Amino acid sequence: MTTVYFLVGLPGAGKSTWCKTEHPDLPIVSRDILRSTGIGYEFQEYCLGLTSDSEEKAIFPLETEILVTEKEYELIRHIASHDQDFIIDDTNLKKIYREPLLEVLRELKVHIVGVQFTTPLEDCILRRQDQIDAESMRRTYETMDVLEEQEVDEIITI
Repeated sequence: MTTVYFLVGLPGAGKSTWCKTEHPDLPIVSRDILRSTGIGYEFQEYCLGLTSDSEEKAIFPLETEILVTEKEYELIRHIASHDQDFIIDDTNLKKIYREPLLEVLRELKVHIVGVQFTTPLEDCILRRQDQIDAESMRRTYETMDVLEEQEVDEIITI
């Protein structure tokens, strides 16, 4: 049975590093990587932080996010159809946003291993200080949903 490692954690929590050290040979599905391939808009332009209502934050146009989601699901289906284990390397912090993706995985009848990263907030802030302001990271931390047992087949806590 195909195993999918479904990562959940703040930016800077060590998700991508974990992929490289624990499963260096597995394919990685990542919304950031899909955005950086030039789907719709250049990802780097948005990482720099466009301003909206005098607050600096990354803004991704809805059309781009819809296209990224379509491509992400297409890639997941393709990899799973070849009985290949793989990793979904996204933040997946809000249950409402991860549920549709988990539903796709359930339809594919894969074994879902949730990997919950519990890296201290201050470490994440330090690691991503050049990309994300501390207050935005704190707000994200305060509103994130911890992965629940019933969402996946197995949970690993890092």
